[in-house]
Amino acid sequence: MDSNLNTEGRPQQVPASGWVKLLRFVAYAGIVLGCLLSLIAGAGVVLASRDARTILVGLVIVACGVLLSFVNAATIMIFLDLATDVKAIRAAEEHRR
Repeated sequence: MDSNLNTEGRPQQVPASGWVKLLRFVAYAGIVLGCLLSLIAGAGVVLASRDARTILVGLVIVACGVLLSFVNAATIMIFLDLATDVKAIRAAEEHRR
């Protein structure tokens, strides 16, 4: 049996580095702050005017802000997963030698 596999036959997990943990926290904080800022900006636009078009613009600001916050965090998470995978591959290759 391969020594790089755990009891279920899966590759062993490599612990995440401090930078990966920090950037994951930043990504989650970005989601929260982005949603809050878009909510505040959208509410400000809605409360500034009672026109129907302005209310629609405020709602679009909120929706776009939330969407962009999640897309930004997802992009960061994808690169962090890639970095973790590269680290695991490197550890497996070093262990194999």
